[in-house]
Amino acid sequence: MAQDATDWEHQSAANRDRWDRYAQEHLRSWYRLGDFRNGQPTVDDIQLADLHDVGGKALLHLQCNAGLDTLSWARRGATVTGVDISSKAVEIAQRLAHETAIPARFLCSDIFDLPATLNGAFDIVYTSQGVLCWLNDLRRWGRLIARLLKPTGVFYIMEEHPFAATLDETEFKLRPDCPYLHIAAPDHEDGATYQWFWSLGDIVNSLIEAGLTIRFLREYDFTFYQRVPYMASDDGRWWRLPGYRLPLMFTLLAQMSPDGQGGDAVR
Repeated sequence: MAQDATDWEHQSAANRDRWDRYAQEHLRSWYRLGDFRNGQPTVDDIQLADLHDVGGKALLHLQCNAGLDTLSWARRGATVTGVDISSKAVEIAQRLAHETAIPARFLCSDIFDLPATLNGAFDIVYTSQGVLCWLNDLRRWGRLIARLLKPTGVFYIMEEHPFAATLDETEFKLRPDCPYLHIAAPDHEDGATYQWFWSLGDIVNSLIEAGLTIRFLREYDFTFYQRVPYMASDDGRWWRLPGYRLPLMFTLLAQMSPDGQGGDAVR
């Protein structure tokens, strides 16, 4: 169930302020900036294999942060547009695009405001890694995606598996540390940001209800960051629970259904 619009405006503004404050730090800590400047993609091999043919296609990157992944897709031939709520992150993305001479468009916007600011349809709508917890309404999100896709367009996401959020943060126990199923009230324990928990069913059904067909859903026993201190990594990129094979990350590809229904209203 979606919250009151006034609540979302307040919560979204608080989250935006947090991302603005830490934009430069996130650039240093999350991305391999040196590799990117040397021409290497920041997008991992899994995503490159799943979205192997982006040449000549219009790609919209939702919640793009500093835009390195957006620019990596541009290097592979896509015509890219990146959108993020943080003006500081968008400034970094625009600067990187200029420095590397990679054609790209970046917009600062709450993604739910896009119908008022962004025209045109996209071959690919893409989002990745730590994005869904910042959204309070996945049904609205699904309708937004459907509205922005061409009739033959595809949507792709790589995201932390909802199960991973239940892990105890101090030691490995099969004891849920937070809810798996969605509740309307956001998590505000840090006193600064607002986040929401979504189940895998919430994610899949929001896209189906918006008129998309799921082409694949893949689950992995590793993830893209060290959520808890007892995760280990061999390469500094993928993190695992030693001795266990539990769902920590997923990828999903969906395509507009033949009737194209479901994306007309984003409200």
